[in-house]
Amino acid sequence: MLILNNINELKEQKKDIKGGMVFNKLSLNEYKPLRKRLKGKEYLVVPTTMIVEGVLNGIFYSKEEMAVSTNLWNGSPVILNHPEDGFSANRTEIIENFGIGVLYNTSFDINDKNQGVLTSEVWFDPEELERIDSDLYNRVLNGDMVEVSTGLMINL
Repeated sequence: MLILNNINELKEQKKDIKGGMVFNKLSLNEYKPLRKRLKGKEYLVVPTTMIVEGVLNGIFYSKEEMAVSTNLWNGSPVILNHPEDGFSANRTEIIENFGIGVLYNTSFDINDKNQGVLTSEVWFDPEELERIDSDLYNRVLNGDMVEVSTGLMINL
């Protein structure tokens, strides 16, 4: 799953690890949203960098691990904010209330610093995005930076 953080949530976060969830603060790349159709439905499609090889929140993300997990991200839900209970966002009630899109076309590359980089396209459902958070909808349309999290769950 990919989680978009709204501005208020980011201001309230005091720690990077909360309830067993690690917050990876990366962002949607500089973009102009594209309008694409899938199965007759229109989506707003924007690129995102989900993770760059290195240490985040005390955990090392290797290029080898990122490379083997690349295809697992395709079809993952994109939701607004982390679930308050700290559990997986990949549940029907969370997707029903906070689901705003899906990840597709995930890829793994090596950047000019020889680091692994995991990127994807966020396919926003424009009606759901506007219904759930009209401010975020406008920010996406304007190409504004938006923080994201991979929602990594760990045992502490």
